[in-house]
Formats: sequence, structure tokens, C-alpha cells
Amino acid sequence: MNRGWSIPRIAKEAGIAPATIYRWLDGDWETSPKGDAVESFCDAVDQPTGPAFQILFPGKTGEAVPTAPLAPDPDFETLQRKLMDPTVADQEKFHIRETIRTLALRGR
Repeated sequence: MNRGWSIPRIAKEAGIAPATIYRWLDGDWETSPKGDAVESFCDAVDQPTGPAFQILFPGKTGEAVPTAPLAPDPDFETLQRKLMDPTVADQEKFHIRETIRTLALRGR
């Protein structure tokens, strides 16, 4: 869809810097465009991301690739059984959950 927008307007609508679009127009591909910027650009100009991703990132579509479920770890299975076991004390369950939360937040 041709809306007659200027590059600064497209950049504003897409939430990316106008300089980014100007670099793309100048053919500056030394630093690959970031996928989220391409997606934002396509959304702003009402175009599908698929063709852009096929051109910029051959073999990628821009769509999430489903991942295979992780194999269950025996330690996690043990923790899950303890959390579901009515004979395990609430205090122990609380400590298990707090430890898991702390470890999950560490990686952020």
C-alpha cells in the first residue's frame, strides 16, 4: 500500500531510526538488518514479512520455529513429584519454588 509517507514518517510508525532506512536504501548491508526492525518496517508499510525475510535472510521466514520439547531431566522430575506429593511439607514446597524462581531469574 502506497501511503505517500516520507522516510521519517515510516521510521516513526515503525519505531526505528530514519538512518536505518536510509542505510537500507543505500545498500549498506555490512551489518545485517535486525529481524525485529525488518518486521516493524513491514508492519508499518502494511507488507508481509515473509518476502523480506526470504530476501534478507535466505532460509528464514521470520516466523517462529517450533522447538522440540526438552527431554525431562531426572532432577526436575523429582522436584515436580515433590511439589505434587501431598505428603511433602508446605515449607519444603515453598523452598523448592523459591529456589526455582531464583535460578530462573539469574539467566535474565
